[in-house]
This record gives sequence, structure tokens and C-alpha cells, in this order.
Amino acid sequence: MPGVRIPLPPQIVIPVFISMWEYNRLKIEFDKVQELLDELNTLGADGWEIVWYEETKPKKFGEKYESIVLFKKEKTCVREKT
Repeated sequence: MPGVRIPLPPQIVIPVFISMWEYNRLKIEFDKVQELLDELNTLGADGWEIVWYEETKPKKFGEKYESIVLFKKEKTCVREKT
């Protein structure tokens, strides 16, 4: 109809949560097992989980142990769906 305006319905915004993983690989050198545990506990407090762990013993006395650790952490992104 000419001259008559029909209001549009309000736009509805629906949040969509997309769960993804973030990965991190670290090389950790340590003398005592407690040093390694302290580092792993710090990362765990931030939400990182261990996926894979490998440890290399020192070749000579007095050298440090070396571990390579693969971590994952859930990363949640929010997109608006209209």
C-alpha cells in the first residue's frame, strides 16, 4: 500500500559457541622432578592439558633433564548469528 510503512521485526541475535583447541609445544629443562612438576602445575592452572610427553635423560652427570611436552587448551570463540 502506498504511504503505509510496515515496521520490520527487531533483529534477533543468537550467540553461537564454537569450541576449538589451541596447542602449544614446550621444551622444559630441569634438574629435579619437582622443578618440572611446578612448571606443569603452573601451566595446568591456566587450563593447559598434557597431550604428549617425552623425556631425555642427561648424557653426563650434572647436565639437566630435557622434556618435550605437547599441551592443548580449549579455546571458545563466540560468533553472533542473525
